[in-house]
Amino acid sequence: MNSAATPKIFPAVSSSPKGKSDDLMRDELKHHEGGMSRNALVREAADLWLRLQADPELQSEVDEWCAQSADHERAFSAARESWTLAGQLAPSSSIPPVRHRSRASRWHFRPRRAITAMVGAAAAACLAVVSAPTLLLMWQSDYRTGTGEIRNVTLSDGSSVTLDAGSAIALNYGDGQRGVRLLAGHAWFDVAHNEKNPFTVSAANARVRVTGTAFDVGLDDDSIDVTLARGGVQVAWDDKAPITLRPGDRIHLARPSHSVDRSRMAISSMGSWRHGRLIIEDVPLSEGIDQLRRYYSGAIVLTSSELGQRRVTGVFDVHAPEEALRLMVRQHGASVRSVTPWLLIVSAD
Repeated sequence: MNSAATPKIFPAVSSSPKGKSDDLMRDELKHHEGGMSRNALVREAADLWLRLQADPELQSEVDEWCAQSADHERAFSAARESWTLAGQLAPSSSIPPVRHRSRASRWHFRPRRAITAMVGAAAAACLAVVSAPTLLLMWQSDYRTGTGEIRNVTLSDGSSVTLDAGSAIALNYGDGQRGVRLLAGHAWFDVAHNEKNPFTVSAANARVRVTGTAFDVGLDDDSIDVTLARGGVQVAWDDKAPITLRPGDRIHLARPSHSVDRSRMAISSMGSWRHGRLIIEDVPLSEGIDQLRRYYSGAIVLTSSELGQRRVTGVFDVHAPEEALRLMVRQHGASVRSVTPWLLIVSAD
């Protein structure tokens, strides 16, 4: 992330409320109440979980570690849930609580070193699928969605948020504030009107503040997109003059190049993913595939970087991601090979 690029989106109708500074928000992301970085805490929790799988006698150590703070317990829960997401345990509702004996206890008759090597290697392989950044995201978020999942959330002020697949948000309510931090993916916001207490959405270094409106925010590795369906906001990016968005406006903020692209689009097409449609307009094939990955439960491998740079346009059904992928790559005569039910290979014919 380029810290020099700091886009801000301000309300067109009222001033922003008093709230936390960007520096404070970044500090909260980095540290928990004990001062340890959250990344370090997550790694420690993951390591402790792996060791517990190998030796259930470590349960008392786990209990003591989790009892240090709410952040410790939450980090350990995230590590345990990542194992579930990797498909190695039953659904989370059946995962034993912290003080319950691990199922590794049935291996008590094996030598400890053999247990550690066997279970530890398997656990490490599974947790590698759900990396440390993913564990951190699971820990930071209040609501998140998995592959192909769309979720509706009603907030305490009556505002609603619809999360796209592979998305996550953290809430910032209380002390006269109401807002959401978009941690990953896309979210559609329908904000309850309150001129005295504007609603704030932050996504990386971008911030949206409104008093009552409907809009979509997308956060990707290299860009931030905001589309406005109702209401009005102003967008400031670096030292450029603020840009006022009106219903039907879309703004694309490219973080690496600091470029701004403004365009118009049909309001009915905004947030089309809510209705099972992925609308792609003149983007690199690699970017289109990245968007489809949110709806496909396996892996999609693109074998050619040159092919990935070719532009694609279309409307695709996210409920049938494999067929959508085939239609997408067919525009350039490429093909999709299904190696397993969880692996698709895209290559030029």
